[in-house]
Amino acid sequence: MDPLARAIEAFQEGNHQRAIMQLTQIVFDDPNNWAARFYLAMAYVASGDQKQGVRQFYQIYLKCPHPEFRQKAKGVLPEALIKEADIERQSEEEMGWQR
Repeated sequence: MDPLARAIEAFQEGNHQRAIMQLTQIVFDDPNNWAARFYLAMAYVASGDQKQGVRQFYQIYLKCPHPEFRQKAKGVLPEALIKEADIERQSEEEMGWQR
C-alpha cells in the first residue's frame, strides 16, 4: 500500500494524529500533492486543530490547479479568506506569475 493510501486509511479509521504525521511527510516531500494536502486539512479539523486545517484549506484554495479541490476548500473557508485569496491569485496572474 502506498503512503497516501495508508494515511487515508488512518484518517478513515479515526486515527487523526497518525494521519497527520503521515500526510505531513507526504506534503513535505511533494507540496503539490493536493490529495494529501486536502486529507491533511481534514485530519487537522477532525483532530480539533481548526487553525492548521484552515491554513491547509487556504493553500489549496489559493494554489491548487484542480477545481474540485479548490471548490471543496472554498466551502470551509471563511469569506474573508476567500476574498484575500482571490485578490492574491489575481495579482499573481496580472504579474505573469505561474504556479
